[in-house]
Amino acid sequence: MKPIIVAQISGVQEKFEAYLMLLRYKYMNLCVKAEVGALMPVTVSDFSGSYDLEEVAGVGLPDEYHFVIYPKDPDQIQPIVKGIFDAHPEFKLDIKTGEVVYSDGSDDNAEYEGIESILADKNSTGDDDPKSRYLLYTMPEVDKDRRDFLNNTAKSLHKQCVAEIDLLYARQSPQLVNMLSDAPAEEVDESKEALKGVYEDYKKTADDLLQAKLDEIEEGYQHYLVGRENEAEANKVYGQSLNFNEME
Repeated sequence: MKPIIVAQISGVQEKFEAYLMLLRYKYMNLCVKAEVGALMPVTVSDFSGSYDLEEVAGVGLPDEYHFVIYPKDPDQIQPIVKGIFDAHPEFKLDIKTGEVVYSDGSDDNAEYEGIESILADKNSTGDDDPKSRYLLYTMPEVDKDRRDFLNNTAKSLHKQCVAEIDLLYARQSPQLVNMLSDAPAEEVDESKEALKGVYEDYKKTADDLLQAKLDEIEEGYQHYLVGRENEAEANKVYGQSLNFNEME
């Protein structure tokens, strides 16, 4: 293919990629599990200015459904809480003190930059010291109503993305043919097939992203059901214990 045609198709490919990047970003913020990327929109503001979250706090993931936020300055707890609430009001907040136990049994998470020094500072103080406080955020439960909402939203976002991909392809196809008006038919067909292949690949990727998000939502729903079953069983055992004590 002519270099100008290769460049034209590459330009279309870059636009397709931008559409998918936006879809990934939106899916990341359609929260089911805790993903650090979902905190990218958070802006923390106080009297000294506005900051990205990573500038004022460390972030850990004790398990798939929780964030742990370690303020670098205990005086910034309230601005951090406000910033996270503005971006994700659906997150459930608890302010904790002391150690965090991760799902792998460790008591820190060195994967995230800045965590070690924050933990070292925190662990050198007593539990009542403000430096020992951290924020524990729980992802919202995926009950039936939320599952339906998330599924519908995920499908709607996918539909928007695919519509943009379709529209760009529909505009670029005739433009590509016009650029090859003096070229042999074989070269025109080759170029059209190349553009079509790129188009189909990106549509398939969009479909794969949707299916992955729907699977994640269903996993969150099953996690919710298991939690309710465990809670019901615990209440049952507790009730039996009360009855046994009353009989004595």
